[in-house]
Amino acid sequence: MKVVINTCFGGFSISLKAMNRMQELGYVGLSSDPIFGDWVYLGNIKRNDPILVQVVEELGKDSWSRTSELKVVEISDNINWHISEYDGMETIHEDHQVWS
Repeated sequence: MKVVINTCFGGFSISLKAMNRMQELGYVGLSSDPIFGDWVYLGNIKRNDPILVQVVEELGKDSWSRTSELKVVEISDNINWHISEYDGMETIHEDHQVWS
């Protein structure tokens, strides 16, 4: 499975060019996401969304915003995962059990 993460400090967002390409491909969830000049904050998008993955792979650096450097990471299909974030820089972690 392919997952998109942000690999720099700042935060996950996409360029307007990426937003337009996603809309061309049929993505409909962008109309309510805030646009900040030349970039779009995508707070609730599933990071393994096939259209998002395709656009980041197609556009490369042109999919990035001023606050992001996006990367497609391939992980095993059979694991549960989540994204951890520190000051906008993200990593993917396998879910595990925690007791206290």
